[in-house]
This record gives sequence, C-alpha cells and structure tokens, in this order.
Amino acid sequence: MKKIKTTLLILLVTLILTGMATAKEMQSISDPQEDVWSGTWTSDDFTFYIIQNGTEITGTYDPYDIDTYDPGMITGTLSADMKICTGKWVESGPNTLYLSDDAMSHWDTGGVYPEGMDQDYSYEMIWERRGRQTDPDNPWTGTWVNDEEREIMVQNGTVVRSTYYPLPPDEDEPGTFEGTVSEDNRTITGFWTETGNFTCILSGDNSSFHGAYMVDLAKSGKSYLWNAKRES
Repeated sequence: MKKIKTTLLILLVTLILTGMATAKEMQSISDPQEDVWSGTWTSDDFTFYIIQNGTEITGTYDPYDIDTYDPGMITGTLSADMKICTGKWVESGPNTLYLSDDAMSHWDTGGVYPEGMDQDYSYEMIWERRGRQTDPDNPWTGTWVNDEEREIMVQNGTVVRSTYYPLPPDEDEPGTFEGTVSEDNRTITGFWTETGNFTCILSGDNSSFHGAYMVDLAKSGKSYLWNAKRES
C-alpha cells in the first residue's frame, strides 16, 4: 500500500510539472513580440516613421510631394496581440492599422472630418516595411551595405561578430571583425582582423549606422569614416 501511494504521488508531481512546462511553452509562443511596429514604412506617397512604446505608438509621416500632401503625425493604442492599432491623426480623423502576420506590411484605413467640407473623406493605404524587422534585443543582426562592402553581422547579447565582403570593382580580401555592444544597444566598439579599432553608432530607426575605423591599434593612427545602411 505504501508503495502504491508513493507511485501515485510521483505520478501526480510529474503531471503537474509537465502541465506547468506546457503552459509556460504555450505562453512563450503566444506572447506578442515587443516593439514590433517600430521602424520605417513606405507607401506610394509617404514615408512613415513609427515608434512603439509598450502598447502605444506615435508616428510621423512625410510626403514625397510636399505640394500635393502635408506631413503629419499619428498616435494610437495597440490591441493585446499587437496586431491592430486604433488611433487618430492630427487632422482629427480616426484611423486603424492592421499588421501583417510577417510584420513586414500593414493596412491602414481611416477617415478625415475637416471643418468646411461638404462630406467626410475616407481612405485605405498599404505600407511596406523598409528593411527587415529587427530583433529588439539584437538590433545589429542583419546585412549592411555601403559603396565599398557588404557586412553580415550577428549579435548575441553584448557581442557582435561580422564577416565583410568587398563589392566590385574593389579587389580587397574579405575579413572579419568583432565588437562589444554598449548597454543601450546603440554603439559597437571592437577590432577587426587586420589589426585596427572601430566604433559604430546605430541610428534611431535601426536602419543605418555611422562610425569610424583605424588601420592600426595606435591611438594616433589615421581614422576613416565607416557608414552603412541595412540591406536586410
């Protein structure tokens, strides 16, 4: 009898632990990704810059043709699954944004109710993300390119490793570099294989960086500008 009770107790504990693990796994799968809306978006007529802060977003949009459209700002609140944003834009009209499953585009519907107009105006618009959606915890991961080379970076916490390849007609050899990321994830400081130091600073929208590098370790060595834009 004692053996049976012990067996039942072990089985009960196992089931509880399994259930907790499964629940935790399901929770991690269903948890909405943080900062999924932040980035630069483009449509046929505008560029849209969005910053997400928890469940709130603010965005500013700039027209390609300033003579036809005005710039403006949108504010909104996100749904629990981070897929829908409901808000308004400065011209006092409601709008709703629907994020695609791959977070690379969103569909925007809204209306305008300006004073002095005979009837309301409604619109629909599709926005495409410029560049790849970045991991908020590892924003340096991706492919970066400038006029001279392409860099493939992989960030793992505070460490970034990269391989770079010269672009034609440059016949220089490929190389690697490694750096340490600052606490705010905006700056990398490190060295490259040809024995030189570098520092890079990430842009606010994670779409580009600027910095400088040297061809030797001496502090008095000559420095060169190093800028690149995110390719993917």
